[in-house]
Amino acid sequence: MTHVKTAEPTRRSLGLWGCFDVDTLDDQIRVRVGVHELSARRPDLAIRLFAPFGSSRPIAVAADLAVEAIAPVTGARVRALAQELDAVVIVGDPAQHGADWLRTAYAGHPEVDPRDIDAAIALCAAPGECGPVGHDAVAPHPALLARRVWPFGVCEQRREFLRAMHWWPQHGAAVVVSGHDGECDRIDALVAALGDVDVTVLGAAHGDDVFSTRLTERVGPRARHMPASLSSIDDRVAAVAGAHAVISSDPCALALADAFGRPRGAVHAPGSVVSSAPDEFGADEATLDAHYDSLAALVPGDVVPALAAPEVLALRAALDARALRTAHERVVLADYVRAVRNNTAAELAAVRAELARTPVQRLRAIVRRGRRRQ
Repeated sequence: MTHVKTAEPTRRSLGLWGCFDVDTLDDQIRVRVGVHELSARRPDLAIRLFAPFGSSRPIAVAADLAVEAIAPVTGARVRALAQELDAVVIVGDPAQHGADWLRTAYAGHPEVDPRDIDAAIALCAAPGECGPVGHDAVAPHPALLARRVWPFGVCEQRREFLRAMHWWPQHGAAVVVSGHDGECDRIDALVAALGDVDVTVLGAAHGDDVFSTRLTERVGPRARHMPASLSSIDDRVAAVAGAHAVISSDPCALALADAFGRPRGAVHAPGSVVSSAPDEFGADEATLDAHYDSLAALVPGDVVPALAAPEVLALRAALDARALRTAHERVVLADYVRAVRNNTAAELAAVRAELARTPVQRLRAIVRRGRRRQ
């Protein structure tokens, strides 16, 4: 008999397109939240990441992401992507940076071909025939779900690394400030509003080096500078999560502050720091959950409820803890029963030995005990 091997079904793919090969807080937070949320809803899909140059021009902040390059843009490349992907989700707004800004951001080693930048960004913003297209642009900002990716405990542990790097106070918390080079005229007002508190100047993107350096120098010994070129996305999230307050004009940084319940304010009005409203988070997260549900449904198939996997994991953890507790209780109870049995057997043997004696022997034993007491 001849056995015919049937081909295994190809796993369906969902592509995430964006500027993940550029160091910006917005793009790096969006892609990680997107991967987390879509993977939780569609574990049956292969989530593939695409950026203009991807890992062909690696950057440190995206070293943990397997990013495929869109460039060079050729007809064969576009047709291959259209055949391999079942749907595409555009993460962020790839065109918002502008070609000039991106040329500067992509400068360095290895140098990319400037002719590829415009074509790659155009295809990144409009995937063409690569299946149904969705967009993660929705209010509120996806960074509001950051706690699902970076829990409080993880951030607290990460801040020990920030202290070792002298990016965070050895005791207490800091006010985290993030701005861009176009806001240098706000530095005087910022320094006056900050007073004598500890400050961590957060480098969050390409194009904030001048602002960060000047603000750090003006604040003086109380300031610590976390440059974007040296810090990871985990470092930046941990800083925001533990901040005394967050001052920034970046919607992503402000949404991160809201996610972790940190007071936040704008660079142009640093004195009007407001507290987040925790009672509104539920409604905001519900909006984001509904949007990610719709993105997950771009590829036909069953969408797993967003909270199903965490619920199952929590139930398993609770059952494991109960099993350990029950096993411990059974061991303790078995030891107690064994001790009771041993004591009972010894007492019963003593009683039987006493009963086996004659009245004369018992009387002699009583007399001996009386003499010993005397």
